[in-house]
Amino acid sequence: MMRDNIVRFPVPEHGLSPEALEVELVKLSHELALALSTGESSGGLADILSRFETASLALKDIGELVSRGKDRVRVAETCDRVLHSIAEMRKTLEPVIS
Repeated sequence: MMRDNIVRFPVPEHGLSPEALEVELVKLSHELALALSTGESSGGLADILSRFETASLALKDIGELVSRGKDRVRVAETCDRVLHSIAEMRKTLEPVIS
């Protein structure tokens, strides 16, 4: 007799209903798309760094909603490193972008 070989993965703990999760992911995806789109003009280095910062925050929020355990920690740490790098670039380039 064979048993079902269904692998069940635990759902990330975010406390949202499936509908609320979908709404939140769509909102964050739109924020991410807006941050990554260049539009008509790039707006210079300050604008580019700001868009990267916004995109990183959106990715971090998306990662917290869809990942769990070590993956959630890894996503948060990666996004924090990116944000730290952006802050360092901004500080270094401050005389140029002001």
